[in-house]
Amino acid sequence: MLGLVLATAVTGLMISNGNEAAEELHELASYSLMAVVCCHLIGVAWYSLRHKENITLSMVTGRKEASAADAIPSSRPITGILFLLLVGFLTVQLFQNYNRTTGTTTLPGLGITIPLGESEGSEGGRVDD
Repeated sequence: MLGLVLATAVTGLMISNGNEAAEELHELASYSLMAVVCCHLIGVAWYSLRHKENITLSMVTGRKEASAADAIPSSRPITGILFLLLVGFLTVQLFQNYNRTTGTTTLPGLGITIPLGESEGSEGGRVDD
């Protein structure tokens, strides 16, 4: 799943840099990712129903009923909070760097401009006279 996310991102950047050959790979990677995510969600639901255990809640809260031998020796809540703050900060920066007139945003700290949306002429959009 992570490989497909990386492939989708890389081929998307290749398209934005003018590489039209990457468009087919980008489409294949994105549809494959959607299929894998659907299979993953079905698998989580099946596991939860079969074992009568809400693993989704366990992923959110970090708590699960188990024996002491299965426990994680130490948690790192400070690291988790710092990571969450970093992701939140970068998300806010992406929104603040968005340029409506060009439809682009700039990656914070890297200065890489990413076009958002498609620019395939009139396909699926409005045609100006």
